[in-house]
Amino acid sequence: MSELGKDSLEKAAGEGITLEFKGKTYDINPFTLGDFAALRKYIKSQRIQEFVDAAKDLPTEERQKIILDLASLPVTDELLLEESASLSGITFLSTRSLKQANPDLTDEDINEIITDQILGDNKDLLAVLGGLNGGEESENPPKAEEKQ
Repeated sequence: MSELGKDSLEKAAGEGITLEFKGKTYDINPFTLGDFAALRKYIKSQRIQEFVDAAKDLPTEERQKIILDLASLPVTDELLLEESASLSGITFLSTRSLKQANPDLTDEDINEIITDQILGDNKDLLAVLGGLNGGEESENPPKAEEKQ
């Protein structure tokens, strides 16, 4: 069984959190296996889109063959974990979680929350939500800020 699959149910469970934004509180659900499956599909679609954008001058038949080849490439667990920690992966997973828990949020609000709350002040948020560190201490923990 792959590294992701060994304890993925436990890791995916995580804990939800509540954020305050513009005077209201919003829930962010823990990431689930469904969220990671959606991220896997997103990665595949991004591969194809990047190729389509770059290969406009290729003949149609050649583009179709390459697109089929790209679509058949697997998204490995290692790539999935790497992407889940990237800016686009964090944004994708956070947006999905926020939309599911708070359907009244606009895309603009979600972008502000992700920028201000998730990528800004709450550096450990994704580890809590996704359980990506499995409760273990980081090999490179952040340095404590000195108060002046």
